[in-house]
Amino acid sequence: MELLEAADLAEIAQVLNDCANQASHDVNERLLGQGQRPSRQLCQETFKTELGGRKVTWAMYLGREKHQAAMECVQRDLPKHLSDNLSLQPTYRYDKKTKKLDLVDPQQRDEWLRDGLLHKLLGTLIPDVVVHAAGDLLNIQAVFDFKFPCPADNQTSWQRYHEDHPFHPSNQKEIYEEAFKVEAVPVRPGFGVGG
Repeated sequence: MELLEAADLAEIAQVLNDCANQASHDVNERLLGQGQRPSRQLCQETFKTELGGRKVTWAMYLGREKHQAAMECVQRDLPKHLSDNLSLQPTYRYDKKTKKLDLVDPQQRDEWLRDGLLHKLLGTLIPDVVVHAAGDLLNIQAVFDFKFPCPADNQTSWQRYHEDHPFHPSNQKEIYEEAFKVEAVPVRPGFGVGG
């Protein structure tokens, strides 16, 4: 199976960097106004309260919106000649005890989501962008994940798994690297790939 050359990886990294910057800019402009950026105070304020009383902060809301915009940008802007080596948000199941990694069928995942069977996704990993051998999503070359700290000068943080999760007490980066056996690389606006 053919892996990508360094020049192709650099091209992917540039698109991811550009998309992170564009998504952050566009969402800030749309939700906060021209030339505005979220303040530390705004990031901590509640944007809305969801059913069940879960509070969604501005940081969470902006992060979701920017993430969605970045993924749409990647789908649109990534060179088509690299499409056999690239997957956006594939779902993997990782067994921490046996160290076995499997691919979850996208139709099965969509069915679980549609039927509200979210517990079936417990213990799955869904990185934003996976570079792999042509047509082989288990022969992984690189893993990238968009991060949108709020405010922008906050440290890049990787989600820590809660105590009821099978991956507790690890964080997302640690499990990605254990499961995929490559460095999990953050992509964040203003700091680029690896920032």
